[in-house]
Amino acid sequence: MTEALGIPDLLVLKASTDSHYYAVHKRYFSDDKLPCPACGSTKTRCSKVVKRTFKDILWDKDPVDDDEKGFRVFDLTFYQTYLRCDGCNNSVFPEPIDFGDKGCRYTNRLSDALADGTFRFSYKKVCDYYGVPASTASIGPIMRKRIQYAQSGQAQEFELLRFHGHTKGQDPRNFW
Repeated sequence: MTEALGIPDLLVLKASTDSHYYAVHKRYFSDDKLPCPACGSTKTRCSKVVKRTFKDILWDKDPVDDDEKGFRVFDLTFYQTYLRCDGCNNSVFPEPIDFGDKGCRYTNRLSDALADGTFRFSYKKVCDYYGVPASTASIGPIMRKRIQYAQSGQAQEFELLRFHGHTKGQDPRNFW
């Protein structure tokens, strides 16, 4: 299950269905101490574990027929550890994650797909296509990604590299 998810730092604990996975960071089962971002001390301990739910997307490697969209959207429940630093006045900080932005309800993978789609269509239309709610809490990080792509001039190059040969030579997001 962990390999199917495609996020190297996560360990899938269980999957209730094909549309919902439960995961923790691989670091959860190790004794490694994360340094405090404020003081750099490794005198840290677990303060709490917070359940966060993301929407995520997996791209089908080989859709069965042309009517399929070529992707699967699912729920990812992630148990994020918050740590307390005993080295600097007991500051509390979350373990860093690289698959989702702070405050966003979508993983970076799904946020990228939504941001790419908004180059040509409204955010709501793109969300409807992918079958996800047009979350007002997530639109900020998604639109920042869109602006970053546009400013970097790499949006088209990124899209071509990411989806080259993905579904019989076609980008599964060419649905509009």
